[in-house]
Amino acid sequence: EMAPMMFAHSSRLTRLVQGVEGEYLLKNALEEKNGVIVASPHLGMWEVIGQYCPRYAAMTILYRPPKMQSLENVMITAREQAGATLVPVGSRGVKGLLRTLSQGGIAGILPDQDPGMGTGVFVPFFGVSANSMTLLPRLAKKSSAAVIFAYAKRLPWGKGYQLHFMQADQAIYSKDPLTAVAAMNAGVEKCVKKVPEQYQWSYQRFKTRPH
Repeated sequence: EMAPMMFAHSSRLTRLVQGVEGEYLLKNALEEKNGVIVASPHLGMWEVIGQYCPRYAAMTILYRPPKMQSLENVMITAREQAGATLVPVGSRGVKGLLRTLSQGGIAGILPDQDPGMGTGVFVPFFGVSANSMTLLPRLAKKSSAAVIFAYAKRLPWGKGYQLHFMQADQAIYSKDPLTAVAAMNAGVEKCVKKVPEQYQWSYQRFKTRPH
C-alpha cells in the first residue's frame, strides 16, 4: 500500500477517495480564517489525508525525519506532490505551522505520536498512561485555529478510501495542559473506535514510560 502512496501521482491517489464524511466541518472552519489543525492519527491510510486536504487550502504538515537520511527526499517529494509543504519537527517546523494557520491554511499533525521523555505529558490513552504531545493544543490556543480529526478508512477489496472528518471537543482548548491533552487523546480514541482493526497497533505508542 505504501508504494503507490509514495510513488503514484497524487491525482491517482485522490481518485481512490470514494466519499468524504464531515467535509462541511472542514469547509466551515476554513471560512473562519483562523486556520484549521487537521489531526490525523495512525489510522487507516493516513497518507491520503495529506494528499487530499490541499484542495481545500494551503497545507503544512509536520514530519519526523527518517533515521535513514537517504529516504528523506523521497518522502518529502511524495508527500508534497499534491501541494502540501512539509516542515520538520522542531522550532522551524512549529513556526511553519503557525505561519500557515495565521494565513487561514491547514496544519497537519499526527496527534498520537510519542514525543519522547521530557517533551510531553502523561495522560490516559485507552486507559493506559501514555506520553502525549502538548504541541497540538498549544498551537490551537495560540492561533485560535479549529481542530478537526481526520482519518481515511480503507474500503474492502481495494476499492479505495472513505475520508472522515470529526470535530474536536472544546476541552482541547483548555488552559490546563493535562485537560487539553486528555481531550486530544480522547479524540484519537473516538476515531479509532470507529474502525479499530485499521489502527496501527504495532506503533510503539507506550514506549516512553513514567518514572
